[in-house]
Formats: sequence, structure tokens, C-alpha cells
Amino acid sequence: MKTPSEQEFLETLGLEPVEARPMDGLWAYIIGEEGSLQLRLSFNTHEQSVQTAWTKDGAPLCVVVHEDAVALAFVTTGETVEIHGTFGDHGQHSELRLLARPRLEVRWSTLVE
Repeated sequence: MKTPSEQEFLETLGLEPVEARPMDGLWAYIIGEEGSLQLRLSFNTHEQSVQTAWTKDGAPLCVVVHEDAVALAFVTTGETVEIHGTFGDHGQHSELRLLARPRLEVRWSTLVE
């Protein structure tokens, strides 16, 4: 599974990981302001999984986990920063589109062939 480095997260979004266990292949980042709507993006390169978890004022709202991750990558256009995730196909096409700037938005989709 290919992912942006810690340095790329810092340079692109100004974020350092809230959790980093390279030996376990795990990284987690929080996007958003404390005390409001936040998104925790975590991924495990060994298990090839990606998770998004929305919280509001610290309370969980929605958690989505997807396995068979192939890659996460930054896509920037002007002031807009997105993280795109692609996943193994096994008869379906799955993707993650996470808009990180200028606002938070997450779109998970799976289309069965």
C-alpha cells in the first residue's frame, strides 16, 4: 500500500500524526478544529486498510473502514487539497475522496462490476 509520508502530510496539510507506529504500519491524523467537527483519518499499510471517523465535540458520529487499500495520495488544485484512496478490485471499484481544504468532506463509493 502506497501512502504519503509524514513529511508530505506536514507540508501539504500542516499535520503531524496523532498516532504513528511504523513497525505496525499504522498512522492517524486529525483534520479539523478541536471542539468542533473533526475527521480522524487512519491507515495501516500492513493490513492495507483505511478508516475515516467523524466526531463532533469528541462524540463519534460515523466510522467507515475499508480493506484492500492500494494507495492514498494527495491531489491539490490551487487552495483545494484532497486525499484520494484506491482499493483492490475483486469485481468492484472502490474509492475514497476526502476533501481536506477548504472544508471537510468525505465520499466513499463502491461500484460492483
